[in-house]
Amino acid sequence: MDSSVWGEDKDVKILWITMLAKKDRDGFVEMSLPGLARASVLSLEECQKALAVLSSPDSHSRTKLNEGRRVEPVEGGWMVLNHGIYRAEIAKLKQREQQCEWQRNYRARKNGVNGSSAGEYLPSELESKSSDRDPRPTIEELKLQGAKIGLPDRECEKFMAFYESKGWKVGKSPMKNWRSALAGWRLRWQEGASARGATPDARSLSDKILDEALNATIPEIPL
Repeated sequence: MDSSVWGEDKDVKILWITMLAKKDRDGFVEMSLPGLARASVLSLEECQKALAVLSSPDSHSRTKLNEGRRVEPVEGGWMVLNHGIYRAEIAKLKQREQQCEWQRNYRARKNGVNGSSAGEYLPSELESKSSDRDPRPTIEELKLQGAKIGLPDRECEKFMAFYESKGWKVGKSPMKNWRSALAGWRLRWQEGASARGATPDARSLSDKILDEALNATIPEIPL
């Protein structure tokens, strides 16, 4: 309830809640404008005005990425911006819950009280046992998902090359959800594209990340 969106009028709040409920695991809302209006129980005009608010910069937003914009139109619908950030926060909360559960069971075993089966594992082991990791995607799957979220084929190829060079790991941990990672890549690419618009000689962030990763791991990877 701390979001500045709750200070907007009723139609904006209704539309925002509807889009959060309708988005998929990647933050994509696959709906037409009339369909979104029906789902929100708003008139077409009310829906358009509310979308204009959600798509506009918000100087009061706590999240400064995308200038506080909450959604943007893409092919086939809308993307809920910063969706990847929210998913990462949820993942952190789940990990904390697992650590607390492990600590409770550890204390119970230490005191001679039988704990649940979760107490048999360390937090890192709990995470690996409870998480269902996506299989590594093919380049065709990446490009299909990229088209869905508005990411060019070239960026999908860079994404593939980057994570192939990293063994499909995020830091030291295996990647769990490549779709979420691709959505995050898209946000960074968008920021780089905005920077290039302001400074013609600026390179995209994804180019810099890719070059650093490839130079640090292998001499050359053809893209």
